[in-house]
Amino acid sequence: MAFFMNAAPDGYVRITLSQLRSANLHQLESALDPSIAVPEEIASSPDDVITGFSEWAGCYGKLNLSIGWDWGLVGGALVVVNPGEIRTNILLMNDQGYDESRSFTRVQIVEIIESLPWRDHAMQLILAGGHKP
Repeated sequence: MAFFMNAAPDGYVRITLSQLRSANLHQLESALDPSIAVPEEIASSPDDVITGFSEWAGCYGKLNLSIGWDWGLVGGALVVVNPGEIRTNILLMNDQGYDESRSFTRVQIVEIIESLPWRDHAMQLILAGGHKP
């Protein structure tokens, strides 16, 4: 995950969910990564899974945002693996300015990830790597 200077001392950039939804996020990096562990409940055999990661970054005003996650091609579907291990510098706050929980933030970030067009590039990486979906 990229490091940005506008984070609070704890490393988080605090924004509201509506601000996050209006942030201009773009793909920073994506790559295949066979070292990513896939939970057993997702795949019956690790050899049947192609894995990689994506990092997207963007801004809301002068705030620099970063979201990184691992993904896998499992049974023909590209999915976020280990959603509890999403890497981000974002901590959501409510409209009164109080921090939301980290678990609430992660759930909302998973929804943001699902709205991004990351799967197209991931599939291009898979095909360029000589894999068949």
